[in-house]
Amino acid sequence: MKIYIDTCGIQRPLDTKSQLRIILEFDSILGLIEFCKENHAELITSDILRFEIRNCQNIVRREYAEDVLKKSQNRYISYRRNQKTCG
Repeated sequence: MKIYIDTCGIQRPLDTKSQLRIILEFDSILGLIEFCKENHAELITSDILRFEIRNCQNIVRREYAEDVLKKSQNRYISYRRNQKTCG
């Protein structure tokens, strides 16, 4: 199984837990990351995701997201000329 988490999802654990929705998303994202760490699924990334994270102005959020992506298995979704490929 392959799992893709977008930038907002990856950074959700860093958000203030002031709303029930954020708490539920926080728990879900951490669960997915742990699921991938235990090799039950494969965390994949994309060119766009890496671009968004590289350009994140908040250093703590950027470093956290980069650390999460280090767990990906070098598989990514590449968007070129409106064609989605997985390689």
